[in-house]
Amino acid sequence: MPPLPPPIDYDISAPVDYLEKVVALYNYEAGKPGDLIFQEGDIIYLTSRNKDGWCEGVLNGVKGYFPGNYVESTA
Repeated sequence: MPPLPPPIDYDISAPVDYLEKVVALYNYEAGKPGDLIFQEGDIIYLTSRNKDGWCEGVLNGVKGYFPGNYVESTA
């Protein structure tokens, strides 16, 4: 009998091209337009990581930027 397929992520708000899921370590209030607002414990779909430490991601269908040191990988 073949092994079972990996679990499917049923979150339909997830972008198809995300790099990884990260979890927020702290609350983040937007500092400027285009920033992503989130609360500690939120799961964010990381779509890009910039060399300056800022990341871009999607939370509940909203796309924005946030500091990379506010999150850690869920893997």
